[in-house]
Amino acid sequence: MKEMGWKKIIILIILAGLDVFVIALPYYIRNFIPNTYTKLHVDEATFTQMAAIVGWVTLITQLPGGWLADKFSVKKLLIIGVSLTIVGAVWFALLILYGGSIEKTPLLNYQYYAIYALWGVSTTPFFWTPLWKLVSQQAKGKDQALAYSLQGGFNGLMGVIFTGIGGVIVLSIIQGVEAGVDNTNTEAIKAVNAKTSAIFAGYIFAFSGFLLILLLGLIFLVKEKESQDKSSLEWKTIVKVISDWKVWALSVLLLGMYMFQSTFTYYLNQLMVNTLGASLSIPALTFTILAALRIYGLRMAMSSVLAKLSDGFRSFVLLLVMTTGVGVILVLTFMFIPGFNGSYITYSTPVMWILFIVMNVLFFMIVSCSWIMVTLRYAQQGEIKIPKKTYGTITAILSFVGFSSDAWMFQISTPIVSSFKREIPNALAGHGQYFNYTASSAGPTFTYTDPTAYQIIIAIGAVIAIIGLLAGLAVYISNARFNSRYNLTFHRWRKLEND
Repeated sequence: MKEMGWKKIIILIILAGLDVFVIALPYYIRNFIPNTYTKLHVDEATFTQMAAIVGWVTLITQLPGGWLADKFSVKKLLIIGVSLTIVGAVWFALLILYGGSIEKTPLLNYQYYAIYALWGVSTTPFFWTPLWKLVSQQAKGKDQALAYSLQGGFNGLMGVIFTGIGGVIVLSIIQGVEAGVDNTNTEAIKAVNAKTSAIFAGYIFAFSGFLLILLLGLIFLVKEKESQDKSSLEWKTIVKVISDWKVWALSVLLLGMYMFQSTFTYYLNQLMVNTLGASLSIPALTFTILAALRIYGLRMAMSSVLAKLSDGFRSFVLLLVMTTGVGVILVLTFMFIPGFNGSYITYSTPVMWILFIVMNVLFFMIVSCSWIMVTLRYAQQGEIKIPKKTYGTITAILSFVGFSSDAWMFQISTPIVSSFKREIPNALAGHGQYFNYTASSAGPTFTYTDPTAYQIIIAIGAVIAIIGLLAGLAVYISNARFNSRYNLTFHRWRKLEND
């Protein structure tokens, strides 16, 4: 901490806050509010398509975002990105508040699609790469992992306070409103949904308010290090970067690691909630608390550890490869616990409770691995010997491949989820927090997604993670052979503009 100075610390706190609120809206809310789609007046297939849209826009704009970050003021790019995110958040909240009258209609769906497309632009070329370039400017090369770890720690702390605890409070209020509702009365359900939508919309409006405060902090307090010669980044330099196979291999490693942050975080939670969670009638509030601890509490804890230890690792690539391998084993173990074709229903109640606890322990271990990956995923750039003024370009390439699964993985998931949609009898409607309902003249019809769909998606993600592991291992082996040939021990070759 002393190496940074208090001014740098304040800047990292502001950047961490922006990271929390900008990214939480399109990516994280679905992870700590179980079955979020039921609050948006849409079905799960539509919600999955929304995630796919933000992914496709992110994929298309990722590389231009890297070029922008290397050519223009990253602070100005961030200001644009945060402003657009606020606009989308207000629109999003208004749809939650008033969208019940056009529930599950194209008019509502396409507005959500437009918002997620807007967030794809605001969070990628105008936010993601500029954010990490600003973070990297807060430390010299030898302290890069410290800067990333501190930013991650502050991110976790603010996430626990504003997103985790805030989410718990909101869900507690919602459950209080839902308590005692007659699940066979369509009008009663509609009335309760209108109230809960207003509460959830208020939560999103609060997000917008916090973002506005952080935007002012960005404008008046954050300083950026101006490049001495932005025009020096020529196409031949970019060509040199994109022709290095190690850049692409580390991008594939990032793709494998990102399965943990996106696909696994969401679908492991859905699997647990809709199998043992539903069978044991565990309140949704419990899952929100657990998710808040996993997503932000663990990030804060892991960042604190990595801030002290990470710069002592000889190779970040090897550390990330090993972490990915351990994570895949844990994920596959988790996936098999509920069994297949509804076999978890046959478990005795004591066995269900034991397995539920085991799944949560595994989940915390999986997310711990994920936060190691998140904290150090860009620090691995130091092990590639490439021009130092290409940080934005390299980050964009890594992100282009690594985060591409936000587009095609959710696109793959949509038909899988749709194919495994099942109706359940009204006798099970008391578990309404787990299901989506459709009102009709004959009364409400309840549906749910067969957990087998989640297991199929998780298995696909595990295969991708293994491919990423092998790509990262290839880079490490190549570097190790080079070092062995010349009797070297240092793996981090690349210098930054800060040095």
